[in-house]
Amino acid sequence: MEIYLNQTQNKEIKQWIKSNLVNYLKTTEANQGEIEHIIDYFHARKEAYENKGKSFNLKKMSYKQAKDLAEKWIKTLKKKGRDIVETEVDTETVLDFKNGIRLVRLVGASAFKREGHLMSHCVASYYGKNDIEVYSLRDAKNNPHCTIEIVKNKDSINQIKGKGNGSIHPKYIKYVIKILKYFNKDVRKSELTHLGYDEINDNLFGFLLHKFPRIKYITYQNSNFIYRYQKVTQ
Repeated sequence: MEIYLNQTQNKEIKQWIKSNLVNYLKTTEANQGEIEHIIDYFHARKEAYENKGKSFNLKKMSYKQAKDLAEKWIKTLKKKGRDIVETEVDTETVLDFKNGIRLVRLVGASAFKREGHLMSHCVASYYGKNDIEVYSLRDAKNNPHCTIEIVKNKDSINQIKGKGNGSIHPKYIKYVIKILKYFNKDVRKSELTHLGYDEINDNLFGFLLHKFPRIKYITYQNSNFIYRYQKVTQ
């Protein structure tokens, strides 16, 4: 299992991962998006606690408790996000697909806060970091549907996230594919799941390809990935 935790520097969060999370995963299959969302929640709460001069203690928090609290956090973020005013100077249009869909680069603090609140993740904390660029796929009403994080001077894209660090709606995946071609950078295997592609072992892939030669798939880093939203026909 690959979990993107490079942003996790806090000792309490690291310790929760090494003990509480590891123990939980001994008996339960990992849900990467859910785990990353919980980590985002921890970072948000850590900052809120420290601003109030309180300590941040995760030692006794179970995975289920963390998940429930993170889900409540999502609802709060969405309510706050609707009230944040984002002006033209807060974003810069990078790609315009001419149908109301566009890719923007987040520039101002309001854009980062609004993106984080509406998408239910911790991108707001990235504002002011000079080594990172954050992009958002927006619809005609300026609502975000995908957040992309790129580290400057790096050959790969760090993160491609849907809402709550989850999958991207199938309606927008074709635009994300075009965006990846535009940036011409590699992406981590785990991020392909957010684009609707699931890694499959060679034996099962060979069987499916033989039985359903029209299946939609990609081969990346010597592994095969099947598109989960397709209609499979012979």
